[in-house]
Amino acid sequence: AAPFLDAGGLSAAAVQQILLQDHGGLIRVVPAAAADWSGVFQFRTEGGFLVGADFLGGRPRLVEIRSLEGRPCKVANPWTNPWVVRERGTVIAEGSQSQIAFATQPGGVYVIEPSRSTR
Repeated sequence: AAPFLDAGGLSAAAVQQILLQDHGGLIRVVPAAAADWSGVFQFRTEGGFLVGADFLGGRPRLVEIRSLEGRPCKVANPWTNPWVVRERGTVIAEGSQSQIAFATQPGGVYVIEPSRSTR
């Protein structure tokens, strides 16, 4: 007989916390993935966002945020380099701060990625 190892879905919750954290109004993308992890995921967060990421070597290559409620969005910069935020291909924010903050509209889709000059 196989023992019961996952009471209440704790394994799934642990994997989600490795890939995405959303505590205190700040979204953290791939904050605890091992350097040899790669993949694609999409999770809902606090504040009404659907966050997806494509990551390679434990670091996101890009982050897509769909705003469900049109609230302001704040993301911890997952790179050591400058970043850019685009909506429908148009740059709406860029910088090198440790936190990426921008206004959203309900249904808006925003792509965050390293600045092209640093890829």
